[in-house]
Amino acid sequence: MKKKLSILLTIALFALLINTESANAAIMPDVNLSTIINSEIEWLEDGCYIETIIEGEPDLTLECSTFATAKYITRTKTSYIKNSSGTVLWYVSIRATFSYDGTTAKCTSYTPSAAAPAQTWTIKSLSSNKYGSAASAVATATHKDPAIGKSQDITKTLTIKCSPTGVVS
Repeated sequence: MKKKLSILLTIALFALLINTESANAAIMPDVNLSTIINSEIEWLEDGCYIETIIEGEPDLTLECSTFATAKYITRTKTSYIKNSSGTVLWYVSIRATFSYDGTTAKCTSYTPSAAAPAQTWTIKSLSSNKYGSAASAVATATHKDPAIGKSQDITKTLTIKCSPTGVVS
């Protein structure tokens, strides 16, 4: 009986995951909503807005000895710069892995990225750095307005950090 119940629960969970993935893909194809941990929106004066999300991956705990346990957490923080109708103009993202133990936290690795899906935007530069329990990415995007023939650069800095207890912001 326990084996049949276990198999039924496994099948039900698998079906739920498939349905969740399909629904998420229809809403926002670049983001798996089942992993979103935090989301914020910042409105700009021109009607555009910046949507910043933090996505998660499964946490990892490594027991190095009977006295010490190292925990690892990987998160991706992305700022999408969108126009008033919600179209992504460009974005900057940073994926970082942190170790933490309840007393300290440390950024162990990080990867920045940026892209400009809108036709009138291009990524001019992307740089990154890590320090202690944080990592940051700095992207500059150029908007070429064909109507007036001028370009404008916009820079966005994105910082991801981890607390000693594993809270990522």
